[in-house]
Amino acid sequence: PQLQALKAKYAAVDMAQSVATLRGDLERVMSGEAESWRHKRYFQGNKAQAALGQNVWTGHFSDDQIMAAIATLRETFAIRRQGFQSELSGGAEGGEAVAVAATGSRCNSGYAYAVLLPELLARLAQRTEGLADVKSGDEALKRASLG
Repeated sequence: PQLQALKAKYAAVDMAQSVATLRGDLERVMSGEAESWRHKRYFQGNKAQAALGQNVWTGHFSDDQIMAAIATLRETFAIRRQGFQSELSGGAEGGEAVAVAATGSRCNSGYAYAVLLPELLARLAQRTEGLADVKSGDEALKRASLG
């Protein structure tokens, strides 16, 4: 019941607008300027990266919202799928295609799904719920998703 109420509350969230509003925050996560345990863990290696997928709490949001968030993150940060050649970066690097956004930020699809998407959702929860910080937003998403 609590999760259904939260889904209704978040149903009106426009993901494209949210990415635009939070772009600066996400760029600071990418650069390491903003505190993000996901960003740190992503660069600890393959096992740490794989474990990040288990810490994406999307229960508040509809599938359409998640797909819109992913599409907007891709467009905003010039993200390309793995195995695709990036015109902006000049090709594949480290086995994954990377691209350089207009800001000069580099982002691959693995990073986008493991770090940027959950950071976006946690920031949305923080703002929607009026919480003190991003960590509280992340915890609120986790609690509701786990019931």
